[in-house]
Amino acid sequence: MTPTAAASPSPAASAAPTPVRTAPPGAHMWQGIAPGTPAAGLRSKLGTPLLVRIQPDGSLLDWYPGPTTNAYMIVREHQQVVQYVQAFPIDISGPLDGLKDPYGVQPGFDYGQIKALRGEAKEARQVAPAIAVAVYEDQQGFVWLYELTAAGVHAITLYDTHAPSSPPPEPVPDPHDGSSLGRAYVLHAHDEQEGVRFEQYYATHRGGCSAWTVANQTLLSIGARKIDQLDLECIDTKDHASMFFDVTSFMGKT
Repeated sequence: MTPTAAASPSPAASAAPTPVRTAPPGAHMWQGIAPGTPAAGLRSKLGTPLLVRIQPDGSLLDWYPGPTTNAYMIVREHQQVVQYVQAFPIDISGPLDGLKDPYGVQPGFDYGQIKALRGEAKEARQVAPAIAVAVYEDQQGFVWLYELTAAGVHAITLYDTHAPSSPPPEPVPDPHDGSSLGRAYVLHAHDEQEGVRFEQYYATHRGGCSAWTVANQTLLSIGARKIDQLDLECIDTKDHASMFFDVTSFMGKT
């Protein structure tokens, strides 16, 4: 989901947190959604997600359009409760409207700019060779996570630590993991432009490579269904992979 940066940011991992500051209005809401609330209202508020992924613990990752065409949002729901909300730009140099959090932090900020608004982070976690996360938790159990690359803040997430997280007895399979025609990702979009934009983003930001390119694209008709096969090539290793997307919902819509 996130791009690989050339160098790693370095917020102080062991710095002592500063005294608790007064929370601003909306401190427990991100993109109009409050973690810890029932997930039942998501569809009526946001509509059908672009994509729903089922996780092994039974939780759902719902992908939605962000506040502009340059952003996406991911909502994780578990046991019918919203666990977290994440928003991030597609291009950090593009429009960032609607991506400033209640504390004033927005994509592109470095740790110094976050610190000026929020004080020292409770902790900083290195989650990849070039990606760190600065963690801010309040007394109500809400956590703001700022994912930092060399270009500054990339993704902003609000998480409720009280939301249910118990796993099921057995891992839950995802019947639509994009690995074949029969298991194609099922996409939903208002129109073809929105759907194709998300399809291209999701395909080229899969893991296992710093960047994937679409080497070939084939539209297949399986009965009434339209399936896009995207053949990808890794720019580093020249490895190849294929992903399948059910684009029936938006094909031909303008």
